[in-house]
Amino acid sequence: MRTLFVLVALLSATTSLWSADSPRGTTIQGTVSYHPDPARRWRYSRYYIDDTKTGALAESVVALRVPRAAKRPAAARAKTHTIDQIDFRFTPETSVMRLNDKMRFTNSDNRLHNIRTNDGLRPFNFNLNTDNEHIQTFARAGGTRKPIRIGCALHGGMRAWIYVFDHPWYHLTTKDGKYVLKHVPAGQYELRAVHPAGGLTWKKKITVREHQTLQIDIPLSPANLKDKTP
Repeated sequence: MRTLFVLVALLSATTSLWSADSPRGTTIQGTVSYHPDPARRWRYSRYYIDDTKTGALAESVVALRVPRAAKRPAAARAKTHTIDQIDFRFTPETSVMRLNDKMRFTNSDNRLHNIRTNDGLRPFNFNLNTDNEHIQTFARAGGTRKPIRIGCALHGGMRAWIYVFDHPWYHLTTKDGKYVLKHVPAGQYELRAVHPAGGLTWKKKITVREHQTLQIDIPLSPANLKDKTP
């Protein structure tokens, strides 16, 4: 009987601990939308806005800025993401990943391509032939402020951005502009959004309490920019 009591107590203590897979914590969700500014026209907006009435903005990165002292839940396992080169474009153009994940570069074009960056702790520059691949890892999480900017030395119009995080609370919007950050522990954070192709940024300080669903819609506009023209 005593053994059973101890076992139940241990199980209770274990399940009370917070983890990234636990139903505890708060969900932060919303929609990222584009708000045009007549004085600063964005010529690439047609590639990322599927519905001009709602302005829902695809390929926006939404993430928390987590205090250094805050605990980061361990990732279940490292993932492998892929950036292909199709029709002289990096596909996808914008990627998000957890530190220690791997990025797989492939080339589906019938042409030689180059992949290079000067960002991060380990800049790289290599050529990639058709149907070949290269696996790359990153030594630092730059968050929303320091993405890995990718280019092709052979074709100047090709570009891509890789955002690396040391926590799981980030999301890349699809054409509906929606984002969801799940299992966020209580605390003080800064919620950030960025769209690299337009140079658009947004941030807001938020307070997270347990067992909530926070609805935070995010407007991105060139009007918020001071010195940059998208």
